[in-house]
Amino acid sequence: FLRVKRGYKPLKVENLVKHIGPLKDPTDPYFSFQWYLKNTGQNDGKAKLDLNVEAAWAQGFTGKNITTAIMDDGVDYMHPDLKYNYNARASYDFSSNDPYPYPRFTDDWFNSHGTRCAGEVAAARDNGICGVGVAYDSKIAGIRMLDQPYMTDLIEANSMGHEPNLIDIYSASWGPTDDGKTVDGPRNATMRAIVRGVNEGRNGLGNIYVWASGDGGEDDDCNCDGYAASMWTISINSAINDGQNAHYDESCSSTLASTFSNGAKDPNTGVVSNIK
Repeated sequence: FLRVKRGYKPLKVENLVKHIGPLKDPTDPYFSFQWYLKNTGQNDGKAKLDLNVEAAWAQGFTGKNITTAIMDDGVDYMHPDLKYNYNARASYDFSSNDPYPYPRFTDDWFNSHGTRCAGEVAAARDNGICGVGVAYDSKIAGIRMLDQPYMTDLIEANSMGHEPNLIDIYSASWGPTDDGKTVDGPRNATMRAIVRGVNEGRNGLGNIYVWASGDGGEDDDCNCDGYAASMWTISINSAINDGQNAHYDESCSSTLASTFSNGAKDPNTGVVSNIK
């Protein structure tokens, strides 16, 4: 009887794509700082420890025909790195109840979070501006729902269920208070909207809800976050450029995967996006 050990085999672009020519890096001026897309050892990081996007891009996986909704404090859809990848039909402002989810900018740029998230996903390639998005051919929708003094079940439910046949992925980088004491999660209407999206969205294929696992650090546990711990969402936590956990990262059994983020307490190891 033959028995073969099973384990990790490194993915190489040349093994995935036949007759591949020399790969060309994006020409965007900040691409060299985007270590999570191509880690060459910048700022004492571990070379080649990145998202391996070059292999995906070489196979033609650049996000084309996919729309990701950024459920946040708004999206600057007029930004030159985003405006051509903006899906207006799939966007809405549930804070102001209008179709224009433009952020309410302040002097401290407090409401730039959604725009930065959008840039990480879908910033244009080779346009001479900032960096490049992970899925630079994809579309982003803005769902503004965070910029208000309180949240309601109805606002969350309307956001989670907005245009489910136009939106493929709903992205949420927020949740209950990260103080190590708060146990909270989606209420009835919001939970029903998520379940409906997973079962019926995308014309029956099902919507995908992606959640950040939390920023509470080792003193918190994302099992106590009902959004991240839900069976209907995909919970993602963070690693830094040398492979260690981000200092603010929470751990829990519901986490499906990790991606790269800032967290080494060095601003040069942060995530490059279109707004500082």
